[in-house]
Amino acid sequence: MTDIEIPEHLIPALTKMLSVLGKKRSDYAGEDAWSNFRATADHFDLEIYEAADFNEVQKLSRLKTLRRSGKPPQNESIEDTYLDKANFALLSYAMYLHEMAQQPAQTTPSKPDMA
Repeated sequence: MTDIEIPEHLIPALTKMLSVLGKKRSDYAGEDAWSNFRATADHFDLEIYEAADFNEVQKLSRLKTLRRSGKPPQNESIEDTYLDKANFALLSYAMYLHEMAQQPAQTTPSKPDMA
């Protein structure tokens, strides 16, 4: 793994994100870490990384509903909703990178010589 410098103010959020991702993976996925996203993608005819976007939209909708109601959440905290939303965005990006790496390299067509 490459050594990277993480800005100090992001460490608490990233630490919590990674901790929750690890725990949730054991509840939701077996050997294929993305099996549930793959099932959603197949069901809705999406790319696998779009399935995580689908979940993120659900979290945004929940936040909007809570904000409009002015009531406190009855189940999951606002913090947990933002945490899940951030993790879905990270998973979506990771799946996108994985999918793009699986595609054959595309060559850019050369431009005709204008001389």
